[in-house]
Amino acid sequence: MKSLAQIKNKEREISEKIENAKADATKQVDAAKKERDAVVQKSIEKVNKKSKDDEKDVESAAKKEASKIISNAEKEVLKIREGGLKNFDDAIELIITEFKSG
Repeated sequence: MKSLAQIKNKEREISEKIENAKADATKQVDAAKKERDAVVQKSIEKVNKKSKDDEKDVESAAKKEASKIISNAEKEVLKIREGGLKNFDDAIELIITEFKSG
């Protein structure tokens, strides 16, 4: 039987992994936002070279592309968070099982 200290240590390790995954996910979202802003800025610069009549269409397309980038990043974040929550649930089950068997 694992000691309570070992179980708590394992729980702390899993919690740290979850927090690290959340931090990494936040970094990915921030990077995606920067990428989105760069795409929008690049498109705006192209628009400035073209006639003003085309400006709205190009900016709209850039925002649509940027939205896709953010959407994909958010999906990745959700996958990471769901994985972390599953690991947390598994850890809780392990702790409960250890207490029941002890």
